[in-house]
Amino acid sequence: MGINIWLMKGFLDTIPREIDESAMVEGATDWQIFTRLILPLLRPILIVILILNYINIYGEFILARVLLKSNEQYTLMVGLQVFAGAQFNQRWGVFAAGRSSAHCRL
Repeated sequence: MGINIWLMKGFLDTIPREIDESAMVEGATDWQIFTRLILPLLRPILIVILILNYINIYGEFILARVLLKSNEQYTLMVGLQVFAGAQFNQRWGVFAAGRSSAHCRL
């Protein structure tokens, strides 16, 4: 989170202040200045931060999944993944066999 704020601050410092001032002279509101001028200029850094956050979160999940071996040590995301995987991996064969036999009786 800290590095993202630092990246945003550095990127915001490169946007000239004259853009805001010229829009105010033209009569734009603060919201119009933000949505029509500043936000499109911020799009590249927002995408970079999104990618960095995705890589960080996914990396932490993989690291925790590989290193933690007991159920008591699992993080929330690893525990949910194990729980959901166990829930949906059970008895699909029996379910499919029961479903096909029900269709045969019809």
